[in-house]
Formats: sequence, C-alpha cells, structure tokens
Amino acid sequence: MLSWADADVVRRDTRLRGLETALDPEAFVHALRAALPEAGIREASAGYVRYKPGTNCVVAYRLETNGAPLDAYIKVHANEDWIKLVTARERASVPTIAGPGRVGLEDGNAVVVFFPNDDKLQSLHKLGQAETRRKLLEKLFSGQPELWEGEMQKLRYKPERRYVAVWRAGGRNVAVLKAYVGGGYEAARASAQAFESRGPLRLARLLGRRTRHGVLAFEWLEGRLLSEIISAPDFHPSAVATAGAALVELHAQQPRNLVRLERKTEAARLRRLARWMGDVWPRLARKTVNLACRIAEQLLNTPDVSAPIHGDFYAQQVLVTDGAAAILDLDRAACADPARDLGTFIAHVERDSLRGDFSPNRAAQVKEALLEGYRHQAGNSLPRRISLHAAAGLLWLAPEPFRYRELDWPERTEAIIERAEQILRGGALED
Repeated sequence: MLSWADADVVRRDTRLRGLETALDPEAFVHALRAALPEAGIREASAGYVRYKPGTNCVVAYRLETNGAPLDAYIKVHANEDWIKLVTARERASVPTIAGPGRVGLEDGNAVVVFFPNDDKLQSLHKLGQAETRRKLLEKLFSGQPELWEGEMQKLRYKPERRYVAVWRAGGRNVAVLKAYVGGGYEAARASAQAFESRGPLRLARLLGRRTRHGVLAFEWLEGRLLSEIISAPDFHPSAVATAGAALVELHAQQPRNLVRLERKTEAARLRRLARWMGDVWPRLARKTVNLACRIAEQLLNTPDVSAPIHGDFYAQQVLVTDGAAAILDLDRAACADPARDLGTFIAHVERDSLRGDFSPNRAAQVKEALLEGYRHQAGNSLPRRISLHAAAGLLWLAPEPFRYRELDWPERTEAIIERAEQILRGGALED
C-alpha cells in the first residue's frame, strides 16, 4: 500500500497512468504476477526512484522469485508517450523474464525491464551474460587471462544511467567495473586519467576501457570505508583528518581536460531542483524556492575560483588504510571552487546525523577533523564559502528521502531543508 505522501504524489500527477504501480511494491508485484504468472515472483523492494513529474518515472526494484533474486526496473511514460510504450511492448511480445527481458503492464503506461537488459545501458547485457562478458573482459584485461573468468557482484545500479560491480577472479576482488550511458562514459574516462596518487592521496588505477561499450575497469583498493569508521563505536577523528589531507592533494593537482563547472550553471540547477521539490511536495515549495534563490544569488556574487575538485566528495567515497586515504569515483570531477568538496562532505554528515546514523556530537567531531586535516595539509588555510556550499549540498540531498523510498520522506526532507537554512544563516564553518 502506498504511504499517504506517495498517494498524494500519485493523485496530483494525472498524466502518469501507472505511477501508483511503480511506487507501490505490492501493486508492482501484483501487476507482474498477472503479466508473468509462471515467473514465481514473491515480493519486491524498491531501491531508487528517478521521477520527472508529468513526464516519466523510473523505479529500480529487487525481486525475490522462486529462483534467484533479480534486479529489474519499471518505467512509466506519460499518457501521450504511447508510441514509446507501443514500441516497448512490441519488444516484449513474449512475456517472460528469460526471453526478451521486458514486459508491458496492462494497468498503465508502464514497461518492466529485467537485468541484464537496460534500454539505455546497452553494455549491461554483455556484462550480464557469461559468454559475452568473457569477450568483453578479454579486451578490458588484455594479456591477463587469469582475470577473464570469475564472478560479478553488483555494487550500485541506477537504471538507464550507470552500473557498478566488483569483479572477482581467483577467489579475490580484483577490479571495479563501471558501465555508463553516453556522455557519462566520456567524462568518467577523462577524470580517471586526470589525477595521480600523491602524498596521503591514493587513487585507483584505470586497468582497461572499452569506448565502444562505455565500460571502464579500475583496480580494486583495499581499506575501510570512512562512512563505516564515522559510525563505529571506536571512531577516531584521525581517519577523517587523513581524508581532509588527501583532498588537499587532489585540489593541488593540475589535470587537463576537466569540464569547468560554471557558477551560473550551478545556480540554475539549484533553482530547477527547488521547482522539482515543489512539484513533488507542494508544502515545501515556497521555502525550497526561497532557499535555492538565496544560495544561487550568493554563488553568483562569489569570486570566480577554479581548481580541480572531486565533485561528489563524502565519506562513502573514501577508503582509509595505512595512514592514507583512497578517494573513489571521480566521475564528477570538474574545475570549480574547492570549498564545494568540503561543503558537500559536511552536507552529508549533517544529513546522516539528522537521519540518526550518529549523534550531533559525532557530527561536530567529524566536521572539525575534516577541516583540521585539510587546514594542516594546506599550510594552515581553508577555502572560503564552505558554509555556502554546505547549504547547497544539503539542498542537493533534499530529494534523497523520496528517491530512496524512506517511509517518512516528507518529514526528513523538511528537516534537511531547515538545516540548510540554519547553516546558510549561521555561516563561518571555515572560521
């Protein structure tokens, strides 16, 4: 059954017939059983939502069947997108999971796609099938036949966007495989070759690439995730300080061919995000738009600072080992204000504390250790405007309770917005 908040979203979006089925796991299972009675589908859990009001909605699901668990996603089209729907249903003329890999549902403009099929990640089918995967791995790991046989374990999957998995060969983790759509691959390839390990900074080496298929292979790095360290009872701030020092080394490099993140572009994206929030939850519309406009105005009035940044820096992107920090996933690396990375990290700490992952006191310790580690490595200096970027980072995180299907997502979203407002008013995180 839909939560009252999700039911309100469905009620207001009259153009997406089938949205209720997409957002409600029970309704989704019921519709799938009707379409595929022999598949033995028992239950489903939603993992990620990408929702464009009035246009389409994609929901990633994990299916429990009488056989092995299975990843799938449902995509709901707007009513006038019937041509896309008919095309998808023609491809799904044989309604089986093992056949064409997709099926149209009768109770709405919806198509379900089963792993390893993906309507935009074309390489996923090659990675998901043993025979075609072997051929792809022979190209990725040329001259290393010991890596051509093994098993793939999913780490992250955003349908029609990106797939990340660990590749195991010889009984150990040896590589991380990433599959991208279109421009995502080109940006990731450029950033993967732009930086180098230096001082306390460790980076995963690029082991292979297949441009034709949009796939990159990185070395597997051992270590303990900083997010796990922060939440652990035996937490020590030194690990966070090491991450701050490693970030300094990344900011100090001079890579080529990184995209420049323009302030006006970021300001425009924040305003669009605020409008999206208003569409999803109208009660927050005025507050979110006001916040976005204030942040955007301040961003546009700041000095134009351009340095290499990670672009999505937070604790789950850091592995700590032997006095060094490995910074992962440079897919969003760009040239922009270094304060953005520090603000993004702090925004995640604030959000995690609000969510109850750890106490406000632990959050304060983490923030202090990060800034101290950065300050010490940088020669007793910090970028300015960290508070501004922390507020912006929280605004970027505000949709996540909805996107990741948290039951009380309206309350959690409002708490994130309120904390962003407090930081923007208070400022001076760098002081």
